[in-house]
Amino acid sequence: LRSQIQAAGKQEAVVEFFNTQKQLIAKQEELEQELHEKEQLLLALRQDICSIDVNGSNFSESERENAELYVEWKEILQQKAEQYITFRQKQYELLMHINGRRETLRIITDLLTESKLEELHNQE
Repeated sequence: LRSQIQAAGKQEAVVEFFNTQKQLIAKQEELEQELHEKEQLLLALRQDICSIDVNGSNFSESERENAELYVEWKEILQQKAEQYITFRQKQYELLMHINGRRETLRIITDLLTESKLEELHNQE
């Protein structure tokens, strides 16, 4: 492959392609890190919302029951959010794996096609 690239005189294009890919991967990693930090902040905020002292003396019995239901509801929503984050992360990883395999197969197919065309051209 390296000799084919050199023979075709496409070294600069390949280097430029890989540099662009490297920059895009770095940007993707940066955005993934920012997303993770914001998700963690949101989860911490949701946890703070659930921090209610339901045994406080200034609550009536019905207010205490309502506060307990509120806390339970918010905890369930937090669990749902955590499950969604996990699902989304796994879905993203699967998509990246599929895209990587597709790109690899496309490159191999292109190389094989080019090789076969060269063989046919050389036979003529």
